[in-house]
Amino acid sequence: MALTVNKDYFWDVVRTGKRQRIEMSPTKITKFLSANQWGRWRLGQKRTDDTDLFRRNGGLLESHDEKTALLWMYTFAENLKPAEMGGDWKYREEILRATQDLSPSKLKRGLDFLPVHSEEGGENSSKLDVFRDDRVTAHYFFQNGVVRVTAKDIEFMSWDAWRKNGKPGCIWESAIIKRNVKLVPAKQKGLFETFWERAMMRQTKSLHEVSDWRKAFEMTDEAKDHYRASRSAFGYLLHSYIAPSESKCIYFIDANSDAQQAEGRNGKSLVMTALKHFKKLTTIDGRSFRKAMDTSSRFNFGEVEKDTRIVLIDDVQPDFEFAQMFSMLTSDMRVERKNARPIIIPHAHKPKFALTTNHPIASPGQSHKARQFIVEVGSYWNQADKRGERPADKQHIGKMLFDEFSESDWNEFYSCGFRCVQELLQAEKLVQPKHTNFEDKARKLSIEGIQDIGFTDWFDEWVDKERVQRHAHVGDGIALNTLYSEFQKARPEAPWKFDDFKKALFKYCLERKEIGYNEHLASKGNTLSARRMLKGPRGAQTEHVILTKQGEPIVKKNTRMTVFGEEEITPKPRKKLSSTTSAKTSPFEQFVLTQAKKYAREKIQQYLRYKKPGKMTDVMRGKQLGFSEDEVTVSRCTTVDEVHEVLKGFDGAEEWDKQLGKWYADAQARFAKQLEKQDEKYFRDLVEADTPSETELLQGVKKGLMKRSNADRYKTVKV
Repeated sequence: MALTVNKDYFWDVVRTGKRQRIEMSPTKITKFLSANQWGRWRLGQKRTDDTDLFRRNGGLLESHDEKTALLWMYTFAENLKPAEMGGDWKYREEILRATQDLSPSKLKRGLDFLPVHSEEGGENSSKLDVFRDDRVTAHYFFQNGVVRVTAKDIEFMSWDAWRKNGKPGCIWESAIIKRNVKLVPAKQKGLFETFWERAMMRQTKSLHEVSDWRKAFEMTDEAKDHYRASRSAFGYLLHSYIAPSESKCIYFIDANSDAQQAEGRNGKSLVMTALKHFKKLTTIDGRSFRKAMDTSSRFNFGEVEKDTRIVLIDDVQPDFEFAQMFSMLTSDMRVERKNARPIIIPHAHKPKFALTTNHPIASPGQSHKARQFIVEVGSYWNQADKRGERPADKQHIGKMLFDEFSESDWNEFYSCGFRCVQELLQAEKLVQPKHTNFEDKARKLSIEGIQDIGFTDWFDEWVDKERVQRHAHVGDGIALNTLYSEFQKARPEAPWKFDDFKKALFKYCLERKEIGYNEHLASKGNTLSARRMLKGPRGAQTEHVILTKQGEPIVKKNTRMTVFGEEEITPKPRKKLSSTTSAKTSPFEQFVLTQAKKYAREKIQQYLRYKKPGKMTDVMRGKQLGFSEDEVTVSRCTTVDEVHEVLKGFDGAEEWDKQLGKWYADAQARFAKQLEKQDEKYFRDLVEADTPSETELLQGVKKGLMKRSNADRYKTVKV
């Protein structure tokens, strides 16, 4: 057997007698491909991070897989000349056939052991510089050259000029736009820009008032405001640089949509998908976007690749959970695919995000708003669609956008995008629209759901017209049940119960920051229970709310946290009675006090151990929940009133009164038996100092009643 070793290629010729075979070992494949700038690309720095196959072609990085690698090897062998193959030329057909028949396992082993490269460097990898935009500059690569955009200039340069003066580093093949480009003056408005402007127009007249429906739409101040914001958003998505402190999700939404009526076909998706002509864009169907509780939700971004620059979630539905986007926007991006290891894209290199929707999206809280940039699109093209008209019609654009573009149309389109980027760099931030209805719609959806309850509209009007007039901003504010009754009168068809109304009111104030809900209790937290304020006599307390606007003085009360039902109260300080001034508690009252303490201890213990399970004292549990020692113990209480003070605010007030009556009935029965055995003098030592006369006492005992000195205090207690 004779072996002809080929140092330059991926095969060897093995001869046995007159026969020969072509040998292609994984080691040979690895060495050959590595010498021809093949390797594996790793996004992260960990040695366990997954890698992808790529090839460096000069300053260009090409993405590959096993099929394209085998095809490249076959093409390489096929294009070799006789002088290059030498003695192997006579085996050329066998080599090509062996390449076609190369087993997948051999090829995979050869590819798996290629050298690893990464942009970050790291263990077991070589660092490879990749060209990136910075905070003040953006670049766009075309076949005939490079466009460089700054706040001052938009300039075109040849590839040679860019390589000479530009930053070092490679670029991904997908970053090159497969067209030639020529810059056009800013005043030269193209077809795309015309379509975009009309998409932002607002209807200002009734369609019955005009002969041509197009005259009912104008570029109002609101339309200009949102058009300017949409250009800022377009430029933001086209600029690959991601500021560490600012990562937004761009919303394009219908200005006329609400929870009950979803409009569409107004051009927003076309404007957003136009981004794919600049950067690699991955579009995800918003209708099939999985919720967080769905186990398949981790595959939502499975189509995102390492060189994806923009992710568009198109046609998001009303139940979309924006919280799923938080980690994508603020940290590294985890991409999971079925039957594959996850990919981690570092924060600085991940794509930017945008979405379109025909519905307002419930987005409560500042954390949502801080990560959203919302642009409202008008209904001009929606009205055209209703009338069976298309943008390509002569009375509108006159061409199919992109599909029928001429070279000059493409130049105008690209120049428009460059100017959007320049406007962003000049402003140094996204330009927010001044006029927006989205927040009101989002708040309404968050509070009322998809039903039109009418609460937010009613309460907006009530705050503006009646809040001050009803003194709801001062003193004890207004009773919640009174406010609920007024809402029921205004919206009798609303299916809400009192608890639904109360939760909605609190959520409204929490989301609309200019309206405060019992702000004097804000130090206790931002929950409904923490802001709870009860007013009225014991047994007949009602919830009140003080509604203040920003800038109004906050009414401060003496407050404290009780164990049950955190509330606003004015506690009576416990008086420490000295031996010289205090009256001795009678055995009768002592018996009731003992029962009350036992009851209170059980309720306090039940609450604390439910809230803070584990091995610790009840006092420690109370401290962790924000209670002082006096608020969770009754051992120092000297009267029934003080025991009740600790439990004041507990929803079971009726249960307390019932228990109190039972304790006094037990005390009466107990001491009535002693009355039969002892004389009047001894019995008077057992009861209060202002015990009624003997005749009244005996009559009360016989009738099953006990008359006490403080009738108002125990008027609800039957014994």
